Parts: sequence; structure tokens; C-alpha cells
Amino acid sequence: MQLLGYQRKDQLLGQMSIKELLPVKARAFFEISHWPALKLNGSVREMALRLAHENGTEIPVLISSARIEESGEGEIYYQHLVYPIKRRYAYEQNLLSAKKKAEQKLADRDRQLSSVVHELRSPLHGLMNLVELLRQDQSEADRKKLMDVMTSTGRHMTHLVDSLLDWSRLEASGNLELRATDFDLGKNLNDLITLFDIQALSKGIKLALNYDAALPLMVHSDQNRLNQLLHNLLSNAIKYTDSGSVTLAAIPGGMPQSILFTVTDTGCGIAPEDLARILQPFGQLNNQQSEVSSSGLGLSITQSLLKALGSELNIESKIGVGSKFSFELLVPPSARSVPKQEKDSFTMLAKTRVLAADDVAVNRLILKHHLKKIGARQALIVADGLLVIEALQKDTDFQLILLDIEMPRLNGFATARRIRKEWPDLNVPIAALTAHANEAITEEDKFSLFDAVLPKPFDANSLRKLLMDLDSAESLARTDKVVAMSSTFSMEQLNELFDGEPNEKADFLQIFLTTLAEVDDSLRKAGETQDLKGYSAAKHKITSMIHLFMAEEVEEVLVQAKAALADEQIDKFNTLERERRQLFTAWAEYVR
Repeated sequence: MQLLGYQRKDQLLGQMSIKELLPVKARAFFEISHWPALKLNGSVREMALRLAHENGTEIPVLISSARIEESGEGEIYYQHLVYPIKRRYAYEQNLLSAKKKAEQKLADRDRQLSSVVHELRSPLHGLMNLVELLRQDQSEADRKKLMDVMTSTGRHMTHLVDSLLDWSRLEASGNLELRATDFDLGKNLNDLITLFDIQALSKGIKLALNYDAALPLMVHSDQNRLNQLLHNLLSNAIKYTDSGSVTLAAIPGGMPQSILFTVTDTGCGIAPEDLARILQPFGQLNNQQSEVSSSGLGLSITQSLLKALGSELNIESKIGVGSKFSFELLVPPSARSVPKQEKDSFTMLAKTRVLAADDVAVNRLILKHHLKKIGARQALIVADGLLVIEALQKDTDFQLILLDIEMPRLNGFATARRIRKEWPDLNVPIAALTAHANEAITEEDKFSLFDAVLPKPFDANSLRKLLMDLDSAESLARTDKVVAMSSTFSMEQLNELFDGEPNEKADFLQIFLTTLAEVDDSLRKAGETQDLKGYSAAKHKITSMIHLFMAEEVEEVLVQAKAALADEQIDKFNTLERERRQLFTAWAEYVR
């Protein structure tokens, strides 16, 4: 009734037939087509006609008619159902839209599944190839490199699976479980940076940590979720940055007990129209902007995590310049206090990038663990002085340089002289690492080349003391800063060095056994040719290990053998060499 503009029922009911409501042309069609079909078949479904509105206009409708017979009375009447085409059209459009959305969702799921399968298949294929390579004959160094790559690949796959599980939980329940604990925020951020060091260095990217000294070290928050947030942002930043830098910063936020975290990169940047897309599950940059493969889950989960933590992700980006991702979290300090000396020490060490050189692989591994243990932000450790020079030609942003004295190609003295000559304004202290007595470095060299001398063997505390002494000095005038040699290494200290890291300890022992075999071969060849210089050089390579394993008897035999060779007492030397080889064999068996 309202459809046709009539206000009262009595204007239609009992007053007009369906034919009278039809315009002239529609009435003709009704009599020629609709009415005969209705009489013949007893019903007609959804015939398009027009009805006359009270104001004279015509309204398109669908009419379904049916013949009704009253049982027993033989009376026949006809029922007509009228449905406006506009409403039907809207209904059909809604159905069509829902169908398209369902199809698009299925297509998105297929694309998402394809993306995830690709993300998993690529590293899985790499792992299979790496396993095949490990089955072949490889040197210990190559085996370690392969295992390092396998470990990194495994971590990437684990992170992807964790992201998928979190996304699945978010899809199912819309929330994630949070667990707050007390933890050392400063150390935690430093460990995160260390985790990405190799990835950043492989791309030639400078990775930096800016940690505000005003922040508490011990805090009470969900450490795992904070790590997941920052891991996602750092991973993305490094992935989409080909040159320049990536910086993680933590400063006091705008609210009480809050911290503002930012990850800034100099990558490809994000177009404004892509900002909303990359926050959606499986959302990625368009192919023209980046050819980097990605699952597209990281930022979506980051956004959801922040929502669960009562925050949000802010993005500032410019194409070709880079991006800045930031969020502010309420991170109250822990009730557990941190001694001021420890806090000041971390604040300094968290800003320290160290460039070091040692030609012995075992020594490089020990140095890496010492620096990691004391909290140094980043360490680039190379095998000789020329590599130090090459590193400085690319980047001089280091706070300390450590140089082993005896190295091939360019030793510690020559390296320090080149640094002082080529970078006269470089205000970075240089410390000498030496297994020789301190007197082996002249007073002139101490003053002109080195800011400090660190005798081998040294422990993490000695290295920390060196760094703190250099940092606390009012000026970097080169003076004699010899750090007292720590107590002799023992097996207990080796276990402490790799506490909680059994795989790293196993890798270290494998490298040590390789080094021991190489030194044994060098000593044997030098003895056969009576090459005193070669014998001394080989002995020098094993000095640190002698102290590390408390192998005083080996030290005594080597000293006596070297003296016998120098005095040309060949029979005595040969006797001592046989004893030395037996000791080396027993040493290797002990380690195995």
C-alpha cells in the first residue's frame, strides 16, 4: 500500500483488482502473458511488471501469482505477491558482494598459504643442501660456517612458525597471553642487537643501539613479547635496507614509567598508500618497491601485540629515505635494584663498538665471548691488521681497537702505526694484545702507538677493567695502562665462559682441536728444518690455550725445546719434541 502511495487500506482492499493497479502497457502484457500462464499453470513466479503509483508514476516490481481454491466450497481466488525491484536489486547486490568477499578471502588465503609455503620451503631447501654438504669432506672451519648458517636458518624458520601460531591465536580469539617478569632491559636490548650483528654486517649495514642512561636497567614487563616486537621491527628494517644504518633506540616516554622504543632505518621507504596494507595479515610492499620476500605477518602481529599491551605502532616513512617505527610502552621499574656501578658500566659498554684483530681462530672466539659477556654492543673481529685497515676505511665509528701483536701480513705494531698515520684525528684508543711479557713492547711504542696493553691470557673482568679505565680517563693521552694479568685459566673458567651455551662450547673445542693439530704440524716442520723463528711463531699461537687448560707441563717442555733449538742441541731438542708430541696427543684426548 505504501509502495503505491496510498495512506489508507480501504483505498485498495476490496476496491481494486491487480489489473486496475497496472498502467495501460503493463495491463496489456498482463492479459496477454501473465494471466493465461497463471490460469494454465496455477502459478507464475517473479514476472517483471510495473504498478501505477497514486501520483501517476510507475514503479518496477516483481509479481509472483498463485491460484487458490477454497476446499469444499469450490471458490477460486488469486494471490499476488509484489516485491519492489529496487529492494530485490539491493538484496542481490548484497549477495553478490558477499560472494565476491568470500571469493577474495579464499584467494587471499591461497596467496597467504603460497607465501608461507615459499617462506618455509626456501630455508628448508637450503637446510637440505647444507646437510648434504656436511656429509661431504669439509675442513673444520668450513663445517663451522655451514653449521652457523644452519643455526641461523633454523632460527628464521622458528620465528616464522611462532608468528604463524600467534596469528592463528589472534584469528581465533583476538588476544594473546601476556606474562610480566623482572628482567635486565639493558642487557636484553644488547642481546637483541647481537642477534642481528651478522645479518647486518653481511649487508654492510651499521647496526646501532642508543640506550638512554636515565632508563632503569631492571624492569617489570613481558620480556618475550617485547623481544618479539623489537625482533619483528629490526628484522624488517635490516631486510629492507641495502646500505646505511639501522638504529634501535630506547628513551624515556611521555608518560610516567613509560619508554619510547624506535627502530629507524635508511631503507627503501614505504609509500603512503602502502602504510595501511602492510599492517594487515600477509600485507607486503608492492613488487615495484621491493623484491624482498616476506611472509607479511611481522607488522600485523606487532600491531596486535601493541594493542594487547595498550599501545600502537607509529610509522613515519619517505620513499628512498627510510622509515621510523616507534611505540611507547608502560614499563615500570622492577623492585630489584641494580648497583650504580653496574648500571654505569653497562651504559658505557652498551655504546661500545669494538674492532679487534687476532690471527688465531680460537682466540677470536674467546674474545667474542668475553665482549658479549661484558655487554659490549658490537664487535668486529678479523684475522689480521690489513683487515683492520679495510674495516676502518669503510667505517671509523668504533670506541676501541684491540690488536694482537704477532699477526701475518700486518702485525700489531705496523697496524697501529698506519692507523695513527692515516687517521690522525681518530680519537679511538688502541690496546695491544700480547702473549709476550709486557717488556716486549717498548716504552716508546706504548706511548706512541698504544693506549693500553692487555697481556694474554685475560678474562672478561680484565677486559671490562680495560674498557672502564679507558672510558673514565679525562683524556686519551697515550700512557702506560697495562692491565694486570688475571689468574691462570682453568677448566672451570672455560665452563663459566660458555655457561648455558653447550653448543658454543662444543664449537670452541672443535676449533681448538683443529688449532692444536695445526700447531703440532707447524712445530714438527720447524723442528725438522731447525727453523727457530717458525718454532717460536707456532709456540706463540698456542700460548693462550696453555694457560686456558692449565697445561703448565706443555709450557715447560716448549720453553726447553725452544732453548735447545736455539743452542743447536739437536739431540736434546729431539727428545723434548717427542715428549711434546706425546703431551699434545694426551691433550687432544683429554679434550675429546
